[in-house]
Amino acid sequence: MVNEGTHKATIKDHGIAFSSKKGTPEVFVEFDIEGESVFGDFWITDAAVEKTIEQLQLLGFEGSEFEELNETPPILTGLEVRVSVVHEEYTNDEGISRTTARVAWVNDPTRSGRKRAAAVDSTVSRFNALLATKQAEATEKGDVPF
Repeated sequence: MVNEGTHKATIKDHGIAFSSKKGTPEVFVEFDIEGESVFGDFWITDAAVEKTIEQLQLLGFEGSEFEELNETPPILTGLEVRVSVVHEEYTNDEGISRTTARVAWVNDPTRSGRKRAAAVDSTVSRFNALLATKQAEATEKGDVPF
């Protein structure tokens, strides 16, 4: 089972389905993570549809109708994304408790928490002379790692 956390994933399959218990419409997405299939369910309900649309956009979906996700071959197959995986316990139809890995959400690639600085401030710049000295010393010794 894939560990909980953030993973690089490749989209294997996707489409429209309905939950087996309540018949709730959903977009299912099958991801390949480290050679294992992990599913994400994105619900199409009044309460969830805006979040589902946001997640689909992060997956690369540019369509204007959910039905486009049922096309064959699947239009998003092969795209790579970063996803967050959680472990979820459930009870199957035989009453047996199980744990499964599932994709909880698709991560926004523009929100990595780090942004390239537009300009380097004096805190960083004051170490440039030391960096230059150390690089020159390494070059003189032949310690350059390339």
